[in-house]
Amino acid sequence: MNARTLASLALLLAAGCGLDNFASVQFFEICYPPAPTDGVCLYPSSCTNTLLGRPRVDVAGAFSFELPIQINNQLKSNADSSTGRANTNDAHIEKYTITYEVPGGVAFAVPGSVSLANDTVPTDGNTVVLVEALPNVTILQLASLPFPTTTTIVAAVVASGRYDSGDSFETGTYRIALDVCNGCLSTIPVTSLCTGTTVFNGGCPGSAIESGFLVSLPLNFECK
Repeated sequence: MNARTLASLALLLAAGCGLDNFASVQFFEICYPPAPTDGVCLYPSSCTNTLLGRPRVDVAGAFSFELPIQINNQLKSNADSSTGRANTNDAHIEKYTITYEVPGGVAFAVPGSVSLANDTVPTDGNTVVLVEALPNVTILQLASLPFPTTTTIVAAVVASGRYDSGDSFETGTYRIALDVCNGCLSTIPVTSLCTGTTVFNGGCPGSAIESGFLVSLPLNFECK
């Protein structure tokens, strides 16, 4: 390697020190929500089951729409007991930035959204977070649009935050295809989901239910 190559490499490395880290913190998969326990949604640190297919959201009745998503932190611990150094590679997500589009490259006439967060992804580990793929302001904008049939849109999500070291990170874009409709689900009362002597005792995620009616899928529920 000649001197010119070494000099170029040094400049490249120096420039890269100020860039966000796109690889270490990574969206992994959408989880199928767990069934509630005594009406409470408890999410493990990794998906028990993977969601297959596209979620569906009825903008006529939904207030917002959340999805449980597993996020991984691929950095190893940098703790060193010989020097007393503590691990500084735990990642803390501070916000989710979302833009929307229609498959085929057509720009979607709904502005993006930013959701503030305080989600921790441990070093060399993972956690399940609830990402608000469609906040209320976006639901209201979608509800004003004519949907003659179910329409597929894509929520493009980026998470950003800081490590314990203070260094920043930004994930690569994670695209979530969603089927959006207007009035296709919100006429279904959740009381109809249970049979016999059992009664509905809660569903996960909580945003799938509004005023006693089903407004989005997936939904996992408990009958008691």
